[in-house]
Amino acid sequence: MASFKPFPIEITNIEGGILTKYPKENLVPVSESALKELKDCVSAIYLDQESRINASRDWWPITLKWATQNIVPQLPYCVAVVRSTQEVSDVLKICNAYKIPVTPIAGRSGVCGSAVPIKGGLSLDLSEFEGLKDLDEISLLAKFNPGTFGPNVDQLLAPYNLMFPHYPQSIDLSTVGGWLACRSAGQFSNRFGKVDQMVASIEVVLPDGNVVNLGTSGGRASQGPDLMELFLGSEGTLGVITSATLKVDKKPEYVKKRAFSFKTFSDALNAIRKTIQDYAPIAVLRLYDKKESERHFQLSKNVLIALDQGNPAIVNACFSVLEKHCEDAEILDESLVDHWLKTRNDVSALGNLIKQGIIVDTAEVSGPWMKLTTLYNDVINSLLKVEGIIYASAHASHSYKDGGCLYFTFAGYKEDSGWEDALYKNAWQAILDTVLKHNCQISHHHGIGLLKGPYLKQYLGKGFDLLKNIKHTIDPNNILNPGKLGLP
Repeated sequence: MASFKPFPIEITNIEGGILTKYPKENLVPVSESALKELKDCVSAIYLDQESRINASRDWWPITLKWATQNIVPQLPYCVAVVRSTQEVSDVLKICNAYKIPVTPIAGRSGVCGSAVPIKGGLSLDLSEFEGLKDLDEISLLAKFNPGTFGPNVDQLLAPYNLMFPHYPQSIDLSTVGGWLACRSAGQFSNRFGKVDQMVASIEVVLPDGNVVNLGTSGGRASQGPDLMELFLGSEGTLGVITSATLKVDKKPEYVKKRAFSFKTFSDALNAIRKTIQDYAPIAVLRLYDKKESERHFQLSKNVLIALDQGNPAIVNACFSVLEKHCEDAEILDESLVDHWLKTRNDVSALGNLIKQGIIVDTAEVSGPWMKLTTLYNDVINSLLKVEGIIYASAHASHSYKDGGCLYFTFAGYKEDSGWEDALYKNAWQAILDTVLKHNCQISHHHGIGLLKGPYLKQYLGKGFDLLKNIKHTIDPNNILNPGKLGLP
């Protein structure tokens, strides 16, 4: 059926019966009358067990662990595959009338449970709604359909010598609509920004089926609040993104690489900060602590790799700033950057470790430069105090003038029976409680989903009531992706 990529752990024993982790009491079915109307307006609709299982989860690591026990988070009643804005609009009109929950899905690469159909209903699969709709080569604007997978974006732009420099680790698995719905960050974000800074306009279908176009036709504007921002990061709870005009770039004519090591993680963070604050936004500045450097490069050092691309004069000027701030660092072989480029999107270890019985996950948070070193130390220490955690490390992955992103990895294992959920919950509580204590951000680019919902309430404070009011105004029947962002 749909074009999403396989999960690292598949559920094979369909005939043996599928268990669900979330309770079935609140599930909403799709009535026969609603189903008949839906069949008349979509490209395809599926009720078979395999399709429903595929639509029941994403790459949320704890759900991959459940899959080894033939458990999924929750099953939708049916899966509707759509290939046009009109089909999306028709589906939402019908589901709104019948008050059927709708969970938008596509690549299913998310790691926080945003694609889980927590209340059953209908999974709206946009992974076949793909392609390049329009291109303005002069303004460097390209309009894409939401189900266009990452590799296809650059393939479609290649004949015009253009690219879209948004390269999340999940690029092979993720889509344009998913990037915007979660406000994702690519590995070149220092220069090009997160995806919410790389989009000019979007088309959105609201829960009642009405279609709105938000953003600009190009350039900046001062014409009231930017309503597009409401939907960027809303994870399908307010509307379904059906197209996006992205800010594309010319293919680079020049690439430069460097690698360094520092005595301390803090020293390296300071070098990154000074470089960025001196207006040298080198596209990639990734700093690995000693544990991660051992894992990635077989070096027990705090390794910083740097890579930039574009106009040679600008790239070389930026590197001269970096090299000034790395005068006290050890210069390493540039082959480390090549190794990173070759292996950066390899996630095969995740499935292998989970099959061995180990829980593994990553947590990306952000904060101001003033707090980053303390935040790094405190999160690592908090994780290592959790019973069952056997590994904790971090790298700094994205940097801006005012702060940066710390990307933690942790692994856990216990001999007890049924330990997984409790250990996983305790590890995340240790991370996010520490982040909130420092008044930092609980997510940089993975979004909120089911995993971080309770913590978003704490982070937003009274602002969470505003979010609930916006949700109720736009979606009074609460059909769109219920249960996400900590919403009902």
